[in-house]
Amino acid sequence: IVAGLSERGVVVATLNPALSADELSRIFDDCKPRLLVASGSANLPDDRPDSLLLGDSFERALDSAHETAPFPSLDERETFAPNSLP
Repeated sequence: IVAGLSERGVVVATLNPALSADELSRIFDDCKPRLLVASGSANLPDDRPDSLLLGDSFERALDSAHETAPFPSLDERETFAPNSLP
């Protein structure tokens, strides 16, 4: 999801799933996200932005999807830069 959104020019901020709802709320207040993509089981604050919550149906869709793009070649010693993916 991160690579796909970044390829389309979307600014992506990944967050630690261990953060509390209060910590996430403070981050949302600071960065003003337009959309949140998260696991349906995530501990999210009530005042979250518009959200796309993923669950079992997403996992099933991934399992049945056809591979249409090659996996990018990344070197573990390089900084991940989504906009530099081929």
